[in-house]
Amino acid sequence: MVYDTVTVNDVSPGFYYWDGSGGKWVRLATGSGSGWALNGNAGTDSASNFIGTTDVQALVMKTNSSERMRINRNGNVGVGTASPVSSAILEVSSTTKGMRMPVMTTAQRNAISSPVTGLQVYNTDCNHVDYYNGTCWVSMSKSIPDPVEITSVPASNHFLCRSIPHLFCTRCSGSHSLYMDRATGSYY
Repeated sequence: MVYDTVTVNDVSPGFYYWDGSGGKWVRLATGSGSGWALNGNAGTDSASNFIGTTDVQALVMKTNSSERMRINRNGNVGVGTASPVSSAILEVSSTTKGMRMPVMTTAQRNAISSPVTGLQVYNTDCNHVDYYNGTCWVSMSKSIPDPVEITSVPASNHFLCRSIPHLFCTRCSGSHSLYMDRATGSYY
């Protein structure tokens, strides 16, 4: 991509990219015409206006001339990798950085409207990862068998796992996090 500063014949100041198949420089739109403007677009139709490819090539995003993200032709997204694995819809790869999921309090987590099964958040009240199992929020820092079978016994802070009748757990602000073996009295 280049920026032309002079006006000659059909060339006017603006950004241009090289169209390898057409063998010419093509000007990016300035807000009128059929191209995409650098300062936003109006009147677009998602059926015909999009950023992407119309062939079987991947869409690649770069910064500082280095590839940062790729959407391959099958829709798999790779961040930090040029070849996202086919069995994952999203692959994030790094040897120097981690991935941060949404961070929130229990009240904020509980305010999520219609959480989908498998939704995950980091709970700052308890300092652990919670996931929604389709019925309730469960802590991933300590897990119990058959979390779907957890039922309240008798107060809202104590739960019984039906598959292991002697196992009780308590909640840390709505997530199951402390477990007691009634047979041994041990906590974990």
